[in-house]
Amino acid sequence: MKNLLVISSATKKAYLGLKTEEKELFSEIDANCKQSENILVEIDKLLSSANLEIADIDAIGVVVGPGSFTGVRIGVALVKGFCSANKNIKVCPISSLDFMAEHINTIKTFACGINALSGLVFAKVYGMEGEERLLGIEEFLSLDMQKFGLEEESICENKISLQPNILLTLLEKKIKEEKFVEPNLLSPVYLRNSQAEENLKKNLKN
Repeated sequence: MKNLLVISSATKKAYLGLKTEEKELFSEIDANCKQSENILVEIDKLLSSANLEIADIDAIGVVVGPGSFTGVRIGVALVKGFCSANKNIKVCPISSLDFMAEHINTIKTFACGINALSGLVFAKVYGMEGEERLLGIEEFLSLDMQKFGLEEESICENKISLQPNILLTLLEKKIKEEKFVEPNLLSPVYLRNSQAEENLKKNLKN
């Protein structure tokens, strides 16, 4: 596959990457910018810089969560829209926690966590069998192994600065393993209800 696009909008910063036979291009959208208003503009800039259109893209990797509910929905919706315009695009869903873990190559067993607010953490343990799950912050911090959080968060001492080139590497691995999904089956991974859903539950109980 010649032309690859990666999109991560599940965290405060959005990360984009484009790989062609000749070059690799990257973009980050600052946490203070509205992803919904800027991410498509940035993707258009990357494609224009490579003299490509979405019709030229062979595969897209998109981070489907867990993370920001709004950000995850933006990424998934964009990819579904691209696939409706180009039905030949292969799609690979990518976990935000796997994106974090891909930055770590010197430790066999460790945990990655993303702040889920309200004293909770989206977490996954690597180096042993483990699923993505929702933990209390104290439970996460008590895990008997090195723990990593995002650079812009403060849930633990070890921090990861996400890099879009790592996301491209992860996409290429998934392509080799043929971990594709049909666009209509692409869906966000939330691991928890949104705050609006939680508030609705409370109101229904009262």
